[in-house]
Amino acid sequence: MAHLLWLRLAQPLLVAMHLVLSAAVAAAAAKDGWDTGISGEEKFWDTWIKNRGGHWPGDFKRRMNPDTKFCATQHLPKSAGAPLRVLDVGAGPITSCGYRK
Repeated sequence: MAHLLWLRLAQPLLVAMHLVLSAAVAAAAAKDGWDTGISGEEKFWDTWIKNRGGHWPGDFKRRMNPDTKFCATQHLPKSAGAPLRVLDVGAGPITSCGYRK
């Protein structure tokens, strides 16, 4: 039940983050000249968010679930308790790696 409430509360924030990210990506694309695929990428993620994953509802639920386990825990080095920062390259506006140990 808490997950459904979290999803309802997070969706407006997610859409706002997507718009900000889209604007930042568009600015970078115009600057760097690699903007040929940006509109398609933006349209894909906009549709994906609005349709709660569209053809991939399981992917949407997993990415939006704050209790989703981090996907590569077994590949991480043992740390001395220091926080680990991960860049999920190519994930779009929402990580596909998960959130929890």
